[in-house]
Amino acid sequence: MESGGGDVNEGFEVPVSVAVVEAIAAAEGVSADQICPPAYPPLYVAIDPQALDALFERDRIRTRTGQIEVTFQYAGYHVTVDQDGRVSALPVESE
Repeated sequence: MESGGGDVNEGFEVPVSVAVVEAIAAAEGVSADQICPPAYPPLYVAIDPQALDALFERDRIRTRTGQIEVTFQYAGYHVTVDQDGRVSALPVESE
């Protein structure tokens, strides 16, 4: 894995789970369709993609008053998703 990070600002144009894969792909310098086994674990190993997509559904976001941000680790990256549709993937620091 490379040492860079990836950011995607889809603004919920695509499901958040897809935006996460796109951010990892950007960080790795590969196309999103290459983020699959066996080179990369399935997203569901880190987080439930359906639950993530449901949490950030456009209609649900419009009716919420507080801020939503989800952070988790996937494929060697700290992934953060915010309610504006921004997804960032920063490398996990080696210990």
